[in-house]
Amino acid sequence: MATTPIYLIDASIYIFRAWFSLPDTLVGKDKQPANAFYGYFDFLTKFIAETKPQHIVVAFDSSGQSFRNEILPAYKANRDPTPQALKRQIALCRLLTRAIGISETAHDNYEADDLIGTLAARARKQGRRAVIVSGDKDLAQLVCKGDTWWDYAKGKPLDYKGVKEKFGVYPEQMADLLAIAGDPSDNIPGARGIGPVTATRLLEHFGSLSELLDNAEKITKIKMRGAERVAKTIASCADELVVSKQLTEINCEVPVGDDFPTTTLKPIKASFESLDSQIGFSARRHRQYAKCLELLDVR
Repeated sequence: MATTPIYLIDASIYIFRAWFSLPDTLVGKDKQPANAFYGYFDFLTKFIAETKPQHIVVAFDSSGQSFRNEILPAYKANRDPTPQALKRQIALCRLLTRAIGISETAHDNYEADDLIGTLAARARKQGRRAVIVSGDKDLAQLVCKGDTWWDYAKGKPLDYKGVKEKFGVYPEQMADLLAIAGDPSDNIPGARGIGPVTATRLLEHFGSLSELLDNAEKITKIKMRGAERVAKTIASCADELVVSKQLTEINCEVPVGDDFPTTTLKPIKASFESLDSQIGFSARRHRQYAKCLELLDVR
């Protein structure tokens, strides 16, 4: 497998972290909120300085809707609408990414997770390992041997075994774990009354959700507290669990185009100048931008 990895960045997690952690008093020259944008700017330029990537893509969520809403209309319906001030900053973050010279992508019918999964699968076929940069545990399901999942700035990259140590299941079981335990943040119901600990125990025994559903009557034979209740619950919500798995499983066949670029591109300096006119960058951020161009060899 090629030694040079492809870095696949889940932009939303770092934009939202900045949105919630940095004060909204951070504004641009136009007096509009810029806290999420500044946080993303600093994350991306620091990341490039540390990794010096040759192959990198940043994936963004687009419309807030996806094919999963066709499967379950209530999917993510519990979330508040994205504030207009944040939408504006997300658009600026995409502009910044292109201004630096990095390929970025989004799709109206798929989530960033699906785009990352598709590009990771394509990279493996080319003999390249994937480094999935995200704080979202859902994306840990994409890790194959040789790959890593990296919650940048919060911990070290996790390889295939590291995912098992952190989350209790192997990457290929992560979608099953989320389907069984449910995911309140995405409005995925899961099995009522069964949390991650019990779901992990079930997957340790049966290996997969499919095997669990095919052998639900055998749950009572597991030395586990409340085994009879768990068996009844699993049997009674089998159909819901199948739907939940369709929601938690990342689609790795998004039509992004065979010629989609993953190498660093030429920067769009006019875009940076446009951002500067709106935001008003400090001398430090001008230096960060120039350093990115130097490290990406796109001067």
